[in-house]
Amino acid sequence: MIKRTGFPPGAEREITEVLGIRVVDRDGRIWVGPKFPQDQMARAIYYSRMGGFVPPEVAVDTILTNPLHYGAGGFEGIRAVRTRYGDGFVELPSNIARFVFSSLAFNLSLVNQTKALLEDPNIEHVEHLQRIPREFFADSERAVREGDEIKMGVTIFRKDGSTEKVTVPFRLKVRFDNEEKVFSLKEMEAAICSLAFLNDLVREGEFSADQLEIILGGYFRPFFWVSGEEGLRVPTLFRREKGSPLLDKPLYFAIATLPWGLYLDDKGYREGLDVLIAPLPRIDESMPVTQKIAGNYVNCARNVNIAMRLGFGEILVTNHKGEIVEGSAENIVVLMTNKRTGEMVAYCPPLSSNILAGTNRDRVLRILEQGLEVSGKKVKLVMKAPKKKAMIDALAGDSVWEVSAVVMMGTGVGIIHIRSITDNPALKDWMGCNELRSEESEATPLFLRRISETEKKYLVNNGQRHPFVDALKKAYDEFVLAENGRRITPAYCMDYEALERVLGVGMDEFANREFRHKVGAGHFNERIDGLKHPEEIHSRTREVAAALRRAIDISYQRRCKGRYPELALRR
Repeated sequence: MIKRTGFPPGAEREITEVLGIRVVDRDGRIWVGPKFPQDQMARAIYYSRMGGFVPPEVAVDTILTNPLHYGAGGFEGIRAVRTRYGDGFVELPSNIARFVFSSLAFNLSLVNQTKALLEDPNIEHVEHLQRIPREFFADSERAVREGDEIKMGVTIFRKDGSTEKVTVPFRLKVRFDNEEKVFSLKEMEAAICSLAFLNDLVREGEFSADQLEIILGGYFRPFFWVSGEEGLRVPTLFRREKGSPLLDKPLYFAIATLPWGLYLDDKGYREGLDVLIAPLPRIDESMPVTQKIAGNYVNCARNVNIAMRLGFGEILVTNHKGEIVEGSAENIVVLMTNKRTGEMVAYCPPLSSNILAGTNRDRVLRILEQGLEVSGKKVKLVMKAPKKKAMIDALAGDSVWEVSAVVMMGTGVGIIHIRSITDNPALKDWMGCNELRSEESEATPLFLRRISETEKKYLVNNGQRHPFVDALKKAYDEFVLAENGRRITPAYCMDYEALERVLGVGMDEFANREFRHKVGAGHFNERIDGLKHPEEIHSRTREVAAALRRAIDISYQRRCKGRYPELALRR
């Protein structure tokens, strides 16, 4: 794996010399605020509240903003990778669409639009057929490609017996400066691709034939959150005045990058993870479990914190049905082998088991559905979460089935296997030390023994990596790179009209006639094989990088309020 910092050598020294952020308050007093290490990891972020791209250290929000208090925000995780088709992203439309989908947890626009349909007295009812993640991601890819919106399809049933199919669009409406507007899928794609250039994540170099290489500084974190401007209360709705209609509180939207190499410890990738079965069950459908909502991860943090304290690299989480369903931030697949027949079955927890609709999970499912062969045998896919008891019995040798492999997957973690699984139900009592006893219960003390006396450790496949793991990793890279790189979005491959809207700068202001002609001719939309034509990719990269540098300078000049000459500004 290639590891790159995302900012040039020497920048670390330069950054340490920058003064704190200078702020003038309403009474004219000058304050120097703190520096945050994470703000030193990139040159720019995208922040709707400040109108576009800004240096990360100047992006501010009130401490009374909603997510700090109530968790009303959501995010997406996106990796920039180096491929034979250039530096870019894997199935970027899927991540963008899921981000918009997550925002609907605090946005009732779809409900409101459907409710409006039923205000027609001639309509009997409306039906909506929910999509599975595969269908949703496919629709998002089409929508980005065609410059369209993701839509929910509904069928209207009228009282006269007639029917009509209509669509209701998914939309991300965010606050920009002092106005709200819809941020389109194309604009989000352009903002992400631009940020890759602005933070020096797209570079020239050799291309690898058959694998995806991590760009260390290229972990992208789009984030939305409910504004606190309309009052700090639990509801994400408000009224402008008494008796006026209810409105959704404004959403803010930002994109940052940070250097995430391997999400977990290097040893785990080499030898496999030692994991703990979490003492607390995963949240249920009373929370928006299929969406990446900030507050959902409190449950994950509590479980993984105790596991890390006890020396484990990760956790396996059960749902309220006693099924093994996820890691702390990863989807899973469990490979079981019948000891009598040799049959191999890959169990993948379905969405109904209260898991996140992972984009990597969807790709792994497509691979398994196409048929993955391991040691000359085809693996059968079953959409079912294994029961914890059945897994423990198989690990202990008390079943005709054995647990051959447990694989975790996600944008942050990639693909990694589990070496051992430890079960310790007594940890639930240990976590009770931080809780209160209910009033009607007896005053019975918690009975705590040494943790080592109550745990049971089981090796997966005798602690050895099963061939399934390497076969899946190889198939994953091949799948992503197949069809001439169709699933790859090179960073230079963006909608430049959307880029104009994102920057607030016309292309004729930052690009010469030749560049504009190439954009019109679709020059930057071509997929180029870097193994055959590396200079073609490098040439496009240089052209776009130069144009974006000019564009961001113009954008900064229009939006910034002058400079303090004594501050060492990063450029």
